[in-house]
Amino acid sequence: MNAEARHIEVFENLYQQDRSGLPKYQRLCNAMLEAIKRGLWRPGDRLPAEEELTALTPFSRGAPRAS
Repeated sequence: MNAEARHIEVFENLYQQDRSGLPKYQRLCNAMLEAIKRGLWRPGDRLPAEEELTALTPFSRGAPRAS
């Protein structure tokens, strides 16, 4: 399975309606941890960059904090 197909599989459930009440960051974290447990990412694999995560998920980047 190529990297793109793995990413789609990992994040597809995030597009489902959420009834858990968990914050978005926790849902994303849970999806990524589950993928690691299932072996979709292995030691040495690179996780998606923040910009890639926004393209792969229904979530957007938060606004940067003002200094």
